[in-house]
Amino acid sequence: MNRYISLDYAHILNYIALPINVQVQYSAIHSDLQYPQVIIIPSPGGLSYCFTPHTHDAVELIYILEGSMILSIGENRYTAHPGELYIANPYEIHSAYLTEETPSVRYVYITAPLHELCFSPGTQIQELTTDLLEARRHCMNFCRDSQISAAIGSRMLEMAHVYPNQKNTGEAECILLGEMYRILAALIGASVITATNGSEQKAILFVRKVSQFLEDHYMHEITPQMLTEQFSYHPDYFSRLFSKLFGIPFRTYLTEYRISRAMELFLRSEETSVHEIAAKVGFSDYCYFSHMFKKHVGISPTEYLKSKHT
Repeated sequence: MNRYISLDYAHILNYIALPINVQVQYSAIHSDLQYPQVIIIPSPGGLSYCFTPHTHDAVELIYILEGSMILSIGENRYTAHPGELYIANPYEIHSAYLTEETPSVRYVYITAPLHELCFSPGTQIQELTTDLLEARRHCMNFCRDSQISAAIGSRMLEMAHVYPNQKNTGEAECILLGEMYRILAALIGASVITATNGSEQKAILFVRKVSQFLEDHYMHEITPQMLTEQFSYHPDYFSRLFSKLFGIPFRTYLTEYRISRAMELFLRSEETSVHEIAAKVGFSDYCYFSHMFKKHVGISPTEYLKSKHT
């Protein structure tokens, strides 16, 4: 039976200055005394997630340090091994989970919204970051050059080391920005960034539009009619397309999205009650919210709230 230990973002909020997140993470099916902060998110389907299916406007790089995990990016699935580098493009659905054959993994990851890190309009770097965001260009999900992967992995570890030192003298921010641009340069030099074909661009833009819609409306009731009006698709076709691109049914994704939002609110709102948080993230029935929260997270909302403020 997998135990649940939450992703703890509270300490990150204390020192983050740049829109870059760099972390070394360890996940395991079974507890490990060497790494007491084990990250595991059990799901109703029985998968032991290192991180659940999600998307964002940032490029995400994942470098495997030890062990292995099953990594899904878009419609591709990989068994990720040490020394390998994987890249999820903006608005590309990605997740990772463990199995008995791949019981533990240690990895470093970076999420960086490159369009927010480009300070010089009219440059080639601005054009590139805009193309990545608009899906005109994309990074290959797997870097086949082992030397480039190792060099980038080393830079990622250096970034993780200085990441907590932001907001002091500015030195950490300079190092983070410099290393991020060096990583981008290495990807360009290795021809990892290529033009996107029409079907790929259409798929990514669909994911982007859906993600934005959910961000704007998750707190309200979402009906099939709303989806039809918003996306001009028949509800059945929308459901099939969503399941294909996101990897899970729309209602399942919506429930998990709302629960993740509730978890964020638990971290930030000490005075807000569990009932109020349930309503804020789109659950009109508290009992249903409590049931689904425990089903997806492993503990009740009340237990989770107490664990965050003790």
